[in-house]
Amino acid sequence: MREIRNLLIFILSSFHLVGCGQENIDKKFEKNVFIEILPKIVDSMFVDIRPIQLPKEIISEKNIKLKRKKWKEYQTSYYKKIPKYNTELTIAIVENLETFNNIPSAKVDFKKIQNTKKFIFKNRNEFPLNSEIWKETLKYSFVGIFAFSRIQFDKERVNGEIYVNYKCGSLCGKGGTVYIKKESGKWKIERILIEDVS
Repeated sequence: MREIRNLLIFILSSFHLVGCGQENIDKKFEKNVFIEILPKIVDSMFVDIRPIQLPKEIISEKNIKLKRKKWKEYQTSYYKKIPKYNTELTIAIVENLETFNNIPSAKVDFKKIQNTKKFIFKNRNEFPLNSEIWKETLKYSFVGIFAFSRIQFDKERVNGEIYVNYKCGSLCGKGGTVYIKKESGKWKIERILIEDVS
């Protein structure tokens, strides 16, 4: 976890060195953008961790390349066919947006974050510490922890970058930079550069 944090600080420090007038961004503006984009990011990066029962023909396949290909195809079709979750999924959000250079950390305003039909957003502090948190999956539909950096905007405030770290289990996780863009008055995800962090 410390390596991810150091990587995050390095990346965000690099953004600052490029210089884009981030210090002039109104905190309220940034928080409003964050609240709007958060559910979209969570939905885009969310990993369905329900177990899959593999067919015998994939298990018995000897050719490794062919086995991987069949597994990928089966996994894609499997998630398309199975019913969607019949309950909302609980996501833990780390309360502090990461600091970089002279831009201080900011707290997530949970009162303003709206739950969606799919997700319930809760403060990470409401859950057990360390790996104990994964025992919560046995109690209800807990599916992961999201941590975010501050948003790096361009001078026009129509493009932004945010680093996201998502843990979906003790051996499951990914992180990366999410590029956002304002179009027709709404913030949308332009692209996500992901790396495996498990």
